[in-house]
Amino acid sequence: MKRRLGYVIEEGNPIYVTFTIHNLREATLTPVLTKHLDALIEVFRFHNGFVTTFYSANGALLRCLEPVALTAVHPATLGVTQWLVSADKLKQLENWVEASEDVIIPVFKRQKRLIALDGHTRLKVAQIRGIDAIYVYEEQADDLSRAFHEAAVRQGVMGVGDIEIVDAHRYARDWEAMCDCFIDTFERKRHLRETTRVARKAIAADEQARWNEALLKNLQGLLAGHVFKTLGIFYPLSNEVDVRGLDVLYETYYPVIEERRLVFAPHVGTFQEAPFQTRVPRTSTRLEAPLDVVIVPGLLYDFEGYRLGYGKGYYDGYLSRVPTLKIGVCFERFLCENLPRSDHDIAVDFVVTEARIISTK
Repeated sequence: MKRRLGYVIEEGNPIYVTFTIHNLREATLTPVLTKHLDALIEVFRFHNGFVTTFYSANGALLRCLEPVALTAVHPATLGVTQWLVSADKLKQLENWVEASEDVIIPVFKRQKRLIALDGHTRLKVAQIRGIDAIYVYEEQADDLSRAFHEAAVRQGVMGVGDIEIVDAHRYARDWEAMCDCFIDTFERKRHLRETTRVARKAIAADEQARWNEALLKNLQGLLAGHVFKTLGIFYPLSNEVDVRGLDVLYETYYPVIEERRLVFAPHVGTFQEAPFQTRVPRTSTRLEAPLDVVIVPGLLYDFEGYRLGYGKGYYDGYLSRVPTLKIGVCFERFLCENLPRSDHDIAVDFVVTEARIISTK
């Protein structure tokens, strides 16, 4: 397992190359394909980013890159982006994972905690064998990696001790197939977010004002048919539906992100800057009880009440744990037939546009 085999195709034929890892920093490359050298090293380092010095078989220095900081950590301190590992692969790795140097994995930092990007089976072997220190190096995480970590947390998989060992059939069904679906849904959502943001920015100010006035009238009509006390609304982002007119009619509360959870603060008349380019009430008071009604923002909505949000999952987290009447708002042009869905997505009870009120029940 100290060797990595790859190949370059030239004129339809593969030329095989071998990287032999000697220690935590160095590797030998044979044969040396000069014109492909940088590309080969880049691909190799995708999963072996800790290796930064490369030699030829005769000891000539080929490349010396900037050193990567390696840190020894206890396996149990890491968060994870995977919640199942294959028993077959685990058995294979148990043949060679014996010491700290055999487990070197990339991580990213999230809320002051290091999260494993790769190497979860090796991490599991280290935990089973009682290896109390492994090596990690930090890399930049993309949105997909963060989404996998959030999915693990939602399932209660907080660390390596929570990762389940499963047989080959279940691994293929519940992990590999799930990953394909998860990634496909993630990419479709990302594309829709990009195109919708562009479309929303293109709305003329006078047109948006007309739409917003009509939507607010429909929303007030819907609310008039329900008995409630507390109402959750939101501070609008760029060209988003503006429902702040409800402040003068109801006891309203605005969303605040605290400790990666959505909570609500009372409207006090003044606001202050907050993360995600929004504003929150200038108060430390928080609503302890569940809101009676929540107006839920969204980039897109479909006719079953599912939404495309901004990808952070805060509203879905709140709505999944709080019994409340859920009302989605969007302009008619951002209403779709069927949106891609994830298991954690929560549907609203009504969708209100400037043209109509849709009951999703």
